Amino acid sequence: MDMDRGDLLNQIDIYIQEFCSEHNIDDMSTEPQSKWYAALTFVRWNLFPTKDILKLHKPLEGYVNNDNIDSVMYNINKSNCNSYDFDLLDNIADIYIYLCDVYNKGCTIYGYAQLTGINEDTISYWGMGEAKLSDSSCNLHKKLKTAYENSLESKLWSNKNPVAHMAIANKKFGWNMPGVRDGGSVRALTAAELPQLNCTETIDNSNNTIDLTEQTTVRSVSKNSDNSKASKIKGSED
Repeated sequence: MDMDRGDLLNQIDIYIQEFCSEHNIDDMSTEPQSKWYAALTFVRWNLFPTKDILKLHKPLEGYVNNDNIDSVMYNINKSNCNSYDFDLLDNIADIYIYLCDVYNKGCTIYGYAQLTGINEDTISYWGMGEAKLSDSSCNLHKKLKTAYENSLESKLWSNKNPVAHMAIANKKFGWNMPGVRDGGSVRALTAAELPQLNCTETIDNSNNTIDLTEQTTVRSVSKNSDNSKASKIKGSED
């Protein structure tokens, strides 16, 4: 399909408007997500009736099946390897993301699958980066996944409930994770570093060594002595 992004956007939006007209929809932005999916399916039926439209119609760039130019099998080098035209799919993804924002709809990978007719599992497989001839498929999956997360965040921003905004902070900045607000500099103490009970600890304070056990004992004796004196005074008053 030889069509630039502007023409492709116009064609897709024309079919969305046609869908709205047929279903008496005045404003798609107020319709439920399911109606949006139905509109995307309607676009596919009219604009991308078969997936072959989204395939390459020229030899796959950089593909070499063999090095023998005299071989009868050399013509295989001219194959498109049944590969999708990822430049076209990338343009469609940009348009899809844009229209989701325009119509205030969740930008899900499922929705992109409905628009193009490409199986959602296939798109997820592209994200694994396996058995690929280029990075284009993996990059496309990454773009769609990022758009999915951003659309969810946008929905939360539209919510006046502060809990929704806190959910954004948790997702973006990890506010609900220990140690994040201080830069993660807090280190958990080991068992050896934890305070020990019933032991003698020595502190060096300006070259004056204080035995905490002795200090505790002195304080205890002093306290008992004060209590004894108080009792005698009270007895004499009685």
